Amino acid sequence: MHELEEYLRAFSNKLKTRAREDFKILLCDVASADNLHIDLLNNLLIEADGHHSPLHWNAYVSYIMKRGTDSKPQILRLVNKALEVIPETIENKENINFIEIHLHSIGLKTDTISAINYYDFMMKKNIGKKKSIVYISWAKLIMEISSNSNKTKAKAVMMKGCEAGAEPQHELLAAAEEMEIQLVLATTRPVPVPVPVPVAVAVVVEEQDEETVKVNEPISVS
Repeated sequence: MHELEEYLRAFSNKLKTRAREDFKILLCDVASADNLHIDLLNNLLIEADGHHSPLHWNAYVSYIMKRGTDSKPQILRLVNKALEVIPETIENKENINFIEIHLHSIGLKTDTISAINYYDFMMKKNIGKKKSIVYISWAKLIMEISSNSNKTKAKAVMMKGCEAGAEPQHELLAAAEEMEIQLVLATTRPVPVPVPVPVAVAVVVEEQDEETVKVNEPISVS
């Protein structure tokens, strides 16, 4: 295990962006942390460029959430730090770990309307537009609100996922069936078969030898 001073120095160099931010945002007491927690911390702070990894951040956040000893505001600050540090590249926008961190952020919000609006933010930023998990969790959250129009709105979300080609599609369809939502999928248009173009064939007629007797030509008898 590395010394606390090394973790503090790495935090200042890699994660600290505000004067009042400190190591406590990582919710880790190095002296009492178990081996798994220390390993996850090492991945973030000690490994070269580990603090930019969606995989390392998602693993760390998931560990903190599962242990159940921290408040939602504390975990939300941790999640926000992860989303601040991870580069928002085209590759990361479809990286399942990056997407799941955004979904953690939604799940930690206390205001349901704000949580639902966050999905619109993700769509505008092209985050998770090709992942079924985004549309499924979005539709389920809509269904939790008591309103007669919820099912229609949830169906619109699921159809949005189908139109975007979200994968895996079978998970999208299974979730729709579970929510008793009927999805009308666009039928695949038949691929037109190209009509063969006649090819002109050159016919070469060889000149007959003068001595060759022409067919049906009468033969004179002397």
